[in-house]
Amino acid sequence: MDLNPDEQDPIEDETIREEAGEDSAEPDDASLPPDLDRAATDDWPARSIPPTAKTGAVRIVMRQSVLNQIHEHGLSSPDAEICGVFVGRGYRDPQGPFVYIEHIIRGQHSDSHAAQVTFTAETWNHIHNRLDADFPELRILGWYHTHPGFGVFLSGMDRFIQENYFSGSDQMAFVYDPHSGEEGLFVWREGEAVRDSFLIEPDEPEQPFPFSAATARDEPPATAGAGPLLTSELEERLARMENRQRLVFVCLAGVLLAALVASSAAALLSDFRLQRAFEQREERAPSFPPPNEQPLLHDAADRSQAPSAETPEDEPPEPERL
Repeated sequence: MDLNPDEQDPIEDETIREEAGEDSAEPDDASLPPDLDRAATDDWPARSIPPTAKTGAVRIVMRQSVLNQIHEHGLSSPDAEICGVFVGRGYRDPQGPFVYIEHIIRGQHSDSHAAQVTFTAETWNHIHNRLDADFPELRILGWYHTHPGFGVFLSGMDRFIQENYFSGSDQMAFVYDPHSGEEGLFVWREGEAVRDSFLIEPDEPEQPFPFSAATARDEPPATAGAGPLLTSELEERLARMENRQRLVFVCLAGVLLAALVASSAAALLSDFRLQRAFEQREERAPSFPPPNEQPLLHDAADRSQAPSAETPEDEPPEPERL
């Protein structure tokens, strides 16, 4: 797709700038989730591109030079993620509005790891200093980062970054795997970042994909239709994750078992104490004869205490007769 610079209208001055974590310069309807097709495009200036098949109400056009720079940046770090931002703005042509990605700014001073990258405060300072100095008429249209060796998708952390720092309807995310050469663009559709197609402006030749330089290993490239290329490093990370999950499961099972044993022991101890208290109370209680024997005992006592008729010991003596 060729673009003739002589046919381009002058770029209108833009005084509204985007800060990290805010929406794009064109405000969205706050009552609706972000969606590229609902981006506020009425004030986008005119710019001519050749007729193309429309992929949506708002098309996305990326310069080949931008793709080449992303590939070069990704190949420079085949074992750790890198990041950066897109720079450009929206335009209109007879077919409708389109987002035009013209440049990138590398995310210097980012916190990069094998499976994660973080925009630090120094990264944002560098990005905005470059934006002010080199692209004062443009703004941030999204971000790009790499997944070295594990395919193109948005992880949970990627979606968090997209939702909190690039939430404008016309802001997007781009993922590039420098091991396989796979890449993909994600745009807002009804509040969800989904993979979508985009158009490429051939402003410079496409650089061939140097697979051996990307991996620095003797691994074959991923074939079409194959899943993500699993490297030994990724397999080791997955194995460590599985081991941690097993350890967590064993610890939880041990805690549950200990709680069950403690509960059973407490119940048995409580039953033993109740039984012992009952036995002690029975031991201290006085013993009484059975009710049916009490009359016999009383009769016997009465008989033993009654004076005998033969020996009237208690009778008064008879008076002597004179």
